[in-house]
Amino acid sequence: MGCLLGACSASDGAVLRVRATLLPECAATGVTLVQLEALDDATPRPASFVEVRPDVGQDLPDLPAAAALFLARARSSDGEIRAHGLLARAGDEAIGALFPIDRVCGLSAESGGVNTFVPPLGAVVAGSLRQTLVAGGVTPDGVARADLLVLDGVRGEVFRLGMRRRRSSPAVAFVGERAIVAGGEADGTVWEDAEIVDLAPRPPAMTDALALSEPRSHATAVVLGGGGVLLVGGGRGTTLSRALEVIDPGLRTTTTLDLASLSRGRLDPVVLRLATGELVVAGGTDAAGAPVPDLELLSADARTSTRLDAAATTWITGYALPSGAALLVRGEPLAKQWQAALLRADGSLEALAPVDAGPSRPVLVAATDGAPFLWDGALRRYDPWAGRFVATTIASSASPLPLGQGALAFASPTGLTALRFDLRHRLASDETLGLGSTQHLVPDPLTVLSNRTGLVLPGRARVAVADTDYGTLHLRVAVGGFRELPAIELRTPLGVLVARIAEDGACRYPTAEGDALDVDRATDGSLTLRIGTAEARCAAPAGRVLVTLVAQGRDAVVRGFTLRR
Repeated sequence: MGCLLGACSASDGAVLRVRATLLPECAATGVTLVQLEALDDATPRPASFVEVRPDVGQDLPDLPAAAALFLARARSSDGEIRAHGLLARAGDEAIGALFPIDRVCGLSAESGGVNTFVPPLGAVVAGSLRQTLVAGGVTPDGVARADLLVLDGVRGEVFRLGMRRRRSSPAVAFVGERAIVAGGEADGTVWEDAEIVDLAPRPPAMTDALALSEPRSHATAVVLGGGGVLLVGGGRGTTLSRALEVIDPGLRTTTTLDLASLSRGRLDPVVLRLATGELVVAGGTDAAGAPVPDLELLSADARTSTRLDAAATTWITGYALPSGAALLVRGEPLAKQWQAALLRADGSLEALAPVDAGPSRPVLVAATDGAPFLWDGALRRYDPWAGRFVATTIASSASPLPLGQGALAFASPTGLTALRFDLRHRLASDETLGLGSTQHLVPDPLTVLSNRTGLVLPGRARVAVADTDYGTLHLRVAVGGFRELPAIELRTPLGVLVARIAEDGACRYPTAEGDALDVDRATDGSLTLRIGTAEARCAAPAGRVLVTLVAQGRDAVVRGFTLRR
């Protein structure tokens, strides 16, 4: 199913194992050499090239230690390029998939910044940082499929499983070591069950289906902060569902009890989980194919809903910003401009400057610092400080493939290019933030002031430190006479809250007098907090995190903020 292309030893003694998966439906033949182009984790710079012979270990003295992404070109013995792909670095491995260049095997863009490898004809894709699920779709003659592909990039494996039903347009989501495939339709029948995939065994296993409260096709699935999967929208024929339903794949239960209802049913809505845990439901169409014009805000537990009016055009794509706001783009087919808007952390909607429309349907794709790109045949960069999209010099007629490491790739039948890009500078070791300096922050659209007192965050404002992420870290915030300290949130690159440090948080500030709050994060994720001589400890999971400052019920003052690895 997969193939090990090389096991290579770097000059510093660290082993870099290069694994590229050949997909069953997209096999490339005659590959004898794989050329790797390392893309640095920084503003693009001249890349280095390394060639790896299949199944032969060799030293790689020129491989950049900080490289997180590799562009792979697989060649035959006569030098002809037979396949290409992107390999993302995970620890001491470089992993990914190879695609033949003589036909398009269906590279497609999915919002969320994860690997997606999409076969043709409408399969539904969900991805995590490690695995990708390709479910259902239709055959060339229009018959719904029961195929389910599980692509494991870490192990370099691809598995084909059979679902209990043939499913077109199901809802798909990952939850830890499980995935769900819910609803969908075949031969005019809309299904009212969900299948669970256990991803832990090798090969993965399908388990018995769970009954849903009603049939659903063209619904959207989103993972809640507590680990459940929320089904939003969809329906059967002209009957659209307003009910929300939560699937717990661990307990194997489903429920609609005490959940809010949508104000209007909609097919294929855009659903975003914000950094605050709240949910935005946007876009989609009604039973007649007309756009649903309003936005709905759901609480983090989906028990309450607030409706917002919006112009009667379809919201096409969205992106949850690190600040807690949502960036949304809408428009009509053949429109000359796309309309962009920010849904603020306080619930208000702010229109941004229109964007000249390109020839393709727009999609927002992630970048390393949380400020996404908009692609519609051209590529624009969203600048969170200016609140607008900025033109780039990058042009590609191919759809971008976003990767979890904050990279973009552009694939076509004849070539593959990739880039990494950071809008903001990294926060240097021991560099002080908060007195006239805001360049390292990703802002909430609410006003963030910088003056001689420090960085002032109005109530509920959020600013994320614009580095990629941290494993271990040391963080210091000046205290002095100020007790209006912000809460400090540590979240995974996918937005899952790892720890909240605050006077009322699970990790509480020590009660003591002192000039600074110091936070140290160990390799196991545990936190040590100090103010003066007082110390507090709290447990937190290991893994890389983003750092966000959050004003609570009143203005918060940030002084002397430093952050280092």
